Amino acid sequence: MIEAKLHVRCDADLTDEDALISALIPVARAHVESATNRIMVTQGLRSTFPDWPDRIDLRAPLRKVSAITYLDTAGASQTLAAADYVTDLAELPGIVTRAYAATWPSTYEHPAAVTVDFVAGYATPFTVDATTNILTAAGHPFATGDVVRGINTGGALPAGLAVRTDYYAIGVSGNTMQLSATSGGAAIDITGAGTGTHFIGGADDSTWTAMRLAMLLLIGHWYNRREQAGDFQSYEIPMGATKILFPHKVIGF
Repeated sequence: MIEAKLHVRCDADLTDEDALISALIPVARAHVESATNRIMVTQGLRSTFPDWPDRIDLRAPLRKVSAITYLDTAGASQTLAAADYVTDLAELPGIVTRAYAATWPSTYEHPAAVTVDFVAGYATPFTVDATTNILTAAGHPFATGDVVRGINTGGALPAGLAVRTDYYAIGVSGNTMQLSATSGGAAIDITGAGTGTHFIGGADDSTWTAMRLAMLLLIGHWYNRREQAGDFQSYEIPMGATKILFPHKVIGF
């Protein structure tokens, strides 16, 4: 919100436009995610299929597959064993295929005969306890040893952490973790909660940055043009949101 207000040149102490700006933020995010076939904020998602495809394409960046269920020939829900499929997190989009020598089970005729629950997204919101140096990021996909980066919008990261800096996740347990400057090293001493909204993401945050910039351009456009049509000639700026997002579009999803 703070970042969006600054972009549209609305003074921080003016609140009359807060409701409009707040409404534009998720709209811009949905537009950017649709344009790129990517998910910005880590979340649980579900895809359904009428039958088993040759390969299952899932939204990028795919972080993990939580479960695959299917309706057997009697119409009863069954869970596919994890050993029967392979998940490729590195591909864009994320891919699930049959494991070697495995076969897809026969299914009941239904528009949603196969259901895949998965987690996708670049960054997960987190809070921090400066007394224990523990980060809490509900639904994050990271494991101990993963390289991560802190991202902030509308303020500053907790004291002790820096943007565009690689850290190592340590002591990962459920939604919580600590960060270390070195692999297997000691936890970083966090001395303040920071301001704004904090996110933890993977080591490569260039796509996240591009998507966020495109969001700001869209928010600025909609903020300054509040009608469906106007009595003037409008045109898309040459190096605007479309150009920013084009290199990051996932093809084939």
